[in-house]
Amino acid sequence: MAVTREAPRLLDAIVSAVRDVVRAGLRPVAIGDEDLVTLGQIAERSGRTHESVRLLAAGRRGPGGFPAAVGSGKTSLYSWVEVSDWFAEALGVVVQPHDVDARLLAAASHILRARALAPTEDLALLASA
Repeated sequence: MAVTREAPRLLDAIVSAVRDVVRAGLRPVAIGDEDLVTLGQIAERSGRTHESVRLLAAGRRGPGGFPAAVGSGKTSLYSWVEVSDWFAEALGVVVQPHDVDARLLAAASHILRARALAPTEDLALLASA
């Protein structure tokens, strides 16, 4: 489902869209922000080889401290916002312009995924910890 919104701020647009989706009887589970990426996608976006990125992620190349994978399994996923920040801070390489909108979209998408996985009261308790 795609929605279009005009609002004074991006956050207002996100909240309005999520509320409308819920009112329509649907459960929003993510925003198409493309924050979760594989090592292959990181390689593509950063102009590096897959092997180079794999070695950075494993700590076998570079200064270390590569962001941890968001999940584990056959294919690990990483937050592009965290990875692009790491490239800028650790390597001095800007691989994609950082902006508040990208961070907000990524955060909103992760929140919606969490809401889809856990009861609201459990998330409220966790958020207050």
